[in-house]
Amino acid sequence: MSLSETLKLLIIKDILNEICHYTNDEGSTQIQNLWKDNSSEELFAFFDLCIVSGILRTRKEPVANLRTTNAAYARPVFNATMERDQFFQILCVICFDDKTIRNQERSADKLAPIRDVFESTISRFQKAYTPNEHITNDEQLVLFRGKCPFCVFIKSKPGKYGIKLWIAADAQNFYACNMHVYTGKGDGVRDKK
Repeated sequence: MSLSETLKLLIIKDILNEICHYTNDEGSTQIQNLWKDNSSEELFAFFDLCIVSGILRTRKEPVANLRTTNAAYARPVFNATMERDQFFQILCVICFDDKTIRNQERSADKLAPIRDVFESTISRFQKAYTPNEHITNDEQLVLFRGKCPFCVFIKSKPGKYGIKLWIAADAQNFYACNMHVYTGKGDGVRDKK
């Protein structure tokens, strides 16, 4: 099964259309003269490129340099899928929720800007695969140094700053069956000391 086919199993078309709508609104506000509305297919291609880039990083292969115009350093899949400027425009303005009500929702839920997308993706993970009887629970620190209200510092980890996740995974093939994002002490999950 190809990467695109797998991604189609995990992303609900309604959620993709919603992200496309909010991203187009944000793009027309932030980059008024340069912005061209994207279709849900173009946004899907954007997510494909992000995943391919992540896979190349984890394999320790030379990462495709999207900023380069030198053909020796570029990966053909990137150029064939989307123009470089379009990719970076989407990257700068991608939006997963209605920004006009975000602050109201964030006061109650720090994960509000991506909550719908996150929960939809987790439910798709659970529908796409039935795990065996051996499940492991563990925490993982996803490295991140950007602006985030629930970024944590864990001294014992190699990369000390990031977003902390609790993951329930199938012990045989490491398929993530469920995830929870740690958003602080008030999120209802007891932190390990």
